[in-house]
Amino acid sequence: MDKKTQRCPYCQEAIYTNAIVCRYCRRDLPPNIPPAFRPKDPSWVPLLIGAAMVIGLGAILRAGYNPEAPQDVTNTDD
Repeated sequence: MDKKTQRCPYCQEAIYTNAIVCRYCRRDLPPNIPPAFRPKDPSWVPLLIGAAMVIGLGAILRAGYNPEAPQDVTNTDD
């Protein structure tokens, strides 16, 4: 296959890169978007790491908080 052709995404036959309809299976082809401008699949890893960090920080802060512990109250009326 030379540089002016590509494979049809439906029937895998060699078609021209600028084709709008496949000449073999007669299906409409998706627009030809250069690879540099194609949207990337969203990565869930950073989102999961961030969520785990927020939950972990909340758990650490909650573990250190005890509402039944005596408060350090100093009398300033003296």
